[in-house]
Amino acid sequence: MYGKIVLVVDGKAKREYLLTANTAVIGRGRECNVRLKDLAASSRHAAIISVRRDSIIEDLGSTNGTYVNGTAISKRVLSDGDVIEIGSNTMVYQSANQTPEIPD
Repeated sequence: MYGKIVLVVDGKAKREYLLTANTAVIGRGRECNVRLKDLAASSRHAAIISVRRDSIIEDLGSTNGTYVNGTAISKRVLSDGDVIEIGSNTMVYQSANQTPEIPD
């Protein structure tokens, strides 16, 4: 069982994306599993790779970077409740067995 990411807008959960594939791509492109309508997001911005019970986020050479908990990353193992920022988008990672708190 994989986790999910929750898109947060104005402090409220707007949309959930289940991470059902081994790799979920985040970006503006039509082929992305998590499609963002934000010019600050690259067409293929980042990917979340699921390996066993771990999820790893990797920046795919984006122009504006991928941030986890306010820190720019190139690759990182996600923990439950981690806040992912891509452009003006905020998402919260939820592991398969946990419920995250929505950040203020």
